[in-house]
Amino acid sequence: MPSHSSRKTHLVGSRIRELRKGRRLTQTELSERIGIAQSDLSRMEQGEYKVGLDTLFKILQVFELKMGEFFGETEGPGDAEARDLLHEFRELSADAQREVRDFVRFKKIQEREAEESPMAPAPAQAVAQAPAPAPVVAPAPVVAPAPAPKAEEKPLSSRYEPLESPLPVRTP
Repeated sequence: MPSHSSRKTHLVGSRIRELRKGRRLTQTELSERIGIAQSDLSRMEQGEYKVGLDTLFKILQVFELKMGEFFGETEGPGDAEARDLLHEFRELSADAQREVRDFVRFKKIQEREAEESPMAPAPAQAVAQAPAPAPVVAPAPVVAPAPAPKAEEKPLSSRYEPLESPLPVRTP
């Protein structure tokens, strides 16, 4: 029967593996970041080696966790997923982060409007509806260069003559 210490070692190793895989890191990548051999990390994850406190602190730093978070003392349902999502968000460019923020604001407004209006379609239904037709805007007239000026120079505005538009022009 495994000892109490052996179960703790396995628990810590399993947690390291779970975090590493959740962040899509290989053993080699994580071992390089924390300064240990890949084979040692493998044995730690399998519960064969105890994880030293200095190594654990390096792992916590890589995963941006506090000790209590690592052992699940402060996590509720969905916290691990939220933490992983935050980690992925932080890896995005500034422009991509701005797009994500804008999308979140849009979704919040959409949900708030759905709550306030009982007759409003659910967000999934709203997407399925056809969008309102865009107003028809007349195309700008096509302008072609006028023949080159003769000896005397004409002003620039008189060098171009508007062409007949091949499409009928409709104004909104």
